[in-house]
Amino acid sequence: MNELTVIEGARPQERQTPIEIALQIDADGNTTTKKLYGFLELTPSNYSRWCKTNVIDNPYAVENIDFWAFIINEEWGGQTSTDCKITASFAKKLAMASGSPKGEEAREYFVQVEQNAKKFANNKPQTQIQILAAIAQQMAEQELMTLEHSRQLQVQESRLEQVENKIEKRLTNDFEMQLITPSQLGKMFEPALSGKAINQMLRESGLQWRVGGEWIATVDGKKYSSSEPVQLPNGNMVYQLKWQRRVKELI
Repeated sequence: MNELTVIEGARPQERQTPIEIALQIDADGNTTTKKLYGFLELTPSNYSRWCKTNVIDNPYAVENIDFWAFIINEEWGGQTSTDCKITASFAKKLAMASGSPKGEEAREYFVQVEQNAKKFANNKPQTQIQILAAIAQQMAEQELMTLEHSRQLQVQESRLEQVENKIEKRLTNDFEMQLITPSQLGKMFEPALSGKAINQMLRESGLQWRVGGEWIATVDGKKYSSSEPVQLPNGNMVYQLKWQRRVKELI
């Protein structure tokens, strides 16, 4: 049995498809413009013009990335001509531009070459440096997420504190604005004072005066008081001054 000699970087012949043999696909999936041109069954005499227009002068192709040009001895006539090694991606575009059945066959092949290359790249073992770089990037992203989460918590805490302060202030204001009688106001002192003593203090503070036996709020006193109707046990209705709790600080 003859041993099969495998050249490094080449595809074993028994594993190559007819299209790979025709295009002489290398280990990287590349071919040449001459091989592709011949596979597409285009007119041999038009090769030079086709190569210049579609490859060399192609504004969307980058030399040394999409193709690598080199000079060869032309078999057709014995003259030198330009050939180019082209990538599978670029070969696919050239095949699509031909608009022929052979072009579609070549396009489908190079699409498969690209897909296989992507799978290989995704499954390619990583070096230790690549693994460490990936870990470092993951840690950096995690740190950013943690900082962003912390910032959001601080914002939420700040907003919650503002809401709590507003509620506390509102409750405090509502409490301080509550109207109570002089007797109730007297109980806020330590020791507690009588309603009569509070009325006297309100008068001395210029917040009320007595007119016809009734206490009447002064101009300043009206800011802190309200004359509220009170029904007596005998059914009669009288008006009594009630004071906001905050008036305690004024007397």
